[in-house]
Formats: sequence, C-alpha cells, structure tokens
Amino acid sequence: MVKIAIIGGGIEGLVTAYHLSKQKNLSLTLFEKEKDLGGLLSCFKPLKDSDYLEKYYHHWFRTDTDLLTFLKKEKLDRGLEWLESSTAIYQNGKMSPFMTPLDLLKYPHLNLIQKLRLGLVTLYLQKNKNWKSFENQTAHHWLKKTCGQKAYQTVWEPLLKGKFNDFYQKVSMAWMWSRIYFRGHSKAPGETKERLAYYKGGTQKLIDHLEKKLLNRGVQIKKNTPVKKTEKRKKGFLITDHKNKQGKFDRVICALPTPVFLKLTSDLPLTYRKKMEKTKYLGATCLVLVSKKSISPYYWTNISDPAFPFLALIEHTNLIPKKRYQNHHLIYLGNYLPSDHAYFSLTAKELFNRFFYHLQKINPNLTKKDIKKYFLFKNKYAQHLVEKNFSQNIPDYQTPISGLYLANFTQIFPEDRGTSAAIREAEKLTNLVLNEI
Repeated sequence: MVKIAIIGGGIEGLVTAYHLSKQKNLSLTLFEKEKDLGGLLSCFKPLKDSDYLEKYYHHWFRTDTDLLTFLKKEKLDRGLEWLESSTAIYQNGKMSPFMTPLDLLKYPHLNLIQKLRLGLVTLYLQKNKNWKSFENQTAHHWLKKTCGQKAYQTVWEPLLKGKFNDFYQKVSMAWMWSRIYFRGHSKAPGETKERLAYYKGGTQKLIDHLEKKLLNRGVQIKKNTPVKKTEKRKKGFLITDHKNKQGKFDRVICALPTPVFLKLTSDLPLTYRKKMEKTKYLGATCLVLVSKKSISPYYWTNISDPAFPFLALIEHTNLIPKKRYQNHHLIYLGNYLPSDHAYFSLTAKELFNRFFYHLQKINPNLTKKDIKKYFLFKNKYAQHLVEKNFSQNIPDYQTPISGLYLANFTQIFPEDRGTSAAIREAEKLTNLVLNEI
C-alpha cells in the first residue's frame, strides 16, 4: 500500500484526492489547516436559515468546460443555474453600465473616436486565439499603445491598479488577453446577454460531495491541522503537524501557495528555492455585508475611483434571488493587496467603518442601521503576479525531490486561476503521480 499525503484542501487538492482515491492500492491522508475545506471556494452561512455563501465571490462561465464536464460526470449539473449578469463602472461619482456595445457608446468619459477604438481593440482580443503573441508584452504598454492614452487611463489602468496594486505595469498582456478572450466566448449561441453559472445552494454542495466521496473511499481528512514541516527521509517523507504529531508517507502532494510550500519544506535545492521565491503574490480581503437595502443596481461594479478603499462591489443578490437569504441583500467589497497591507490587521468592524462613507456615495440613502451583519475574510496568497514570458517559468508538478509534488494556481496559464482550471490541472497531476508509482 502506497501512502500519499495531500497538504491543502482547496479545490485542486480535493479533486486530486478524489481521482487518486479510486485506486485501491493507495492510502490517502488530506491535511487542511482551516476548519472548512474548499480554500478560496470555501463557504459560510451569512444567516442561520439561508443558503451557503462563498467567502470570496464566485461564479462560472460557459467557457469553464472542465468544471462543467466534471459536474456532469458527478451528476451534479442539475444544480447549476444560468443567471443574467450585469456589470457597471463607478467613476467620477457616476455609475455607468458596461455590458453591451450600446453601453460603450453611451459611456460618458470618452469621446466617440476613443470609444470606437476601445471597442475594436476589445473585439480583436476576443477573436484572436494566439495568446503567445501577447506574452512578451505588458498589458500597460500594449493597451496604452492600441487603445490610446485616454481610454487606457480611463478604463484599463484603474482595473490593473486595483487588481495588481504597485505591480500593475508588470502584468503580462497574455493575462489580460485571457480575461477578455474567455469572457468574450462565454455566451451561448443566440444569447444577447451574458449569463453566469452559479450552484443553487452555494458551492458548498460541490465541496460536500467531494468530502463524502473521499470519506466513503477511506481517505483520512484532517481539518484544523496545519502542517509544520515536511522532511525527506531515506524512504519516503516525514510530516509534522502543528501539534508535533508525525506521520510517514511515500509521496507528498503540496496543494499550497508557493511561499507556504517553501516554508514547510527545508530539503529543497537552493537554486530551486531561489527561483520559486521570485513568484510574487497579492492577498485579498473580502468584506461581506448583509443589508436591508440594495447598494448598486448591478451584479458587478468595478470601482474606478482611486479615492475608494475597495476595488469591486459585487451585489450577489443582483444575480442570486435574495429570497434565499431571508430577503436580505448580500454585498461583497473586494480588494487585492500586498500581504503587509494594513487591512490585514483590521477587524471587520474597523474595515466596515472605513468603507461605509464610500458606500453612501454610491447609495446616499444607505444608513449603518441597514447593515445587519458583516463578515471579513482574508487570504494573503489570493492572486499571483503574471509577468512577461510567464509560461517559461511555470513550475513543474514534480519538484527536485523525487516523490514531492507542488500544485497551485501558478501552474494555470494562460487562463487566470479558477475552479475549472484547477479541476483540469488536478487530473494532470493525478496522471503524473500514478505513472510514477
């Protein structure tokens, strides 16, 4: 019996365990530091008798084919709902819808020539399949050159700054291409408006399904169990958890952010470690509000105002019926920030008080009494920086230590990290591990 440890119970770790657990000659143990499985897909109940809600906003596109195929195989696709989306930009004190060509023509912050140029560039990116042609250029340079200075500064630069902070000028254009290309192909034939997929009752149902399958197959799941150290021995590996309990394994799969993986693995060659340390991450804070009043009429509002302390306002109940949350409005206020940013040391109440004044700018009728609850979720490794020529530096699953594997969203490219790509990569990793046993 080959003993395998999987460290990290995010979606990639879970699906990898799911595939491996089909093999009767393997003994699997999954370690998860949190009390809940799912990683960035984990959920909570905002109200006692409501549906589950993701801690970090999630939806899926029609281009998420690996996810949709997996759900169908697991007979979970009946829980999918395709719901009409809506997007806007908040800028200079004004909310502007930004979904259709007509919305672009009505957009008040550019003249007609600038709008047409922006529209043609976006169409070109949606039709161009050759992402490699963009990989050695930055989005900052390419978009400024093709869309023009005004359109870049008005539309693209605020989004890049919000997403990547001080690194915004270093982001590869291939990353931006993927966002536009896959989004542009997410409409079904004949659809004029974008529809997004959401799992009825919350994606907790997918996580619960995977957990149940793993337990039924004899996988040992250790929640609330951070791993402190992974050591290579003459035969296999020794894993030490936070309570100094130790276990011996033949193979170890680290489904963790690269910096966390490096901290718990001391045996790595120095050259490999230095290479991996170059990977830069941004963290995320997500303040979730339970409100008696709506704040925005749109599902997704990009905040293109540098004075605002948050990047995006996602009113979840403008996509999902609010009756599932006791007729409350659920709103995410999201940020991508360096891991040493002050927001990571603030409480939910402190952050809410900083944000509330700006919420009143969007909806002047909002009062603090309208906000019934708020929750704060933080993750210091939520988004990696995709620089030029990123594909040439994607880490292999197999590390320099035989039998030790690394799996995380830095290996997803050219798409941005997401549930569907994680499911795809989990299958690749599974095949690699099985071929080496």
